[in-house]
Amino acid sequence: MSASDEQKKYGLGNVTLLEAKCVCGFKWTTLSGNLSKETSLAPYYCDKCGLVDVNIREVPHKCQWCKSTHVKGYGSLSISLPPKEENSYSVLLIYHPAIWRDENKIYRDGHLCPQCKKMTMSLTKKIDKKARPI
Repeated sequence: MSASDEQKKYGLGNVTLLEAKCVCGFKWTTLSGNLSKETSLAPYYCDKCGLVDVNIREVPHKCQWCKSTHVKGYGSLSISLPPKEENSYSVLLIYHPAIWRDENKIYRDGHLCPQCKKMTMSLTKKIDKKARPI
């Protein structure tokens, strides 16, 4: 399989910069996307560290900072509320089921904020880019 075929199959190089904001004043920028065949980042909540990027291709999923496996993917019902109605605005990201082992959708609103511990954090796309090879 050629490099361009692999890029198409796995969506390699598709990176989204996400901004997390909460009414309490919490603000954070995080990456999401397929950086390589071995690395696909997604926003997760770590019980110890808060909002972190997790390589969802590694099993078990673990925090990038403390290496704890006590992490939950944003989009899972334990830390994210389902939208009142699902529409094109409410769905922020959809991950390929082959690499996303939890819920495969992340909605814009209703996420657990690592600062105030309320379900008032929202996620928005800052940049949707195709990464350039180095």
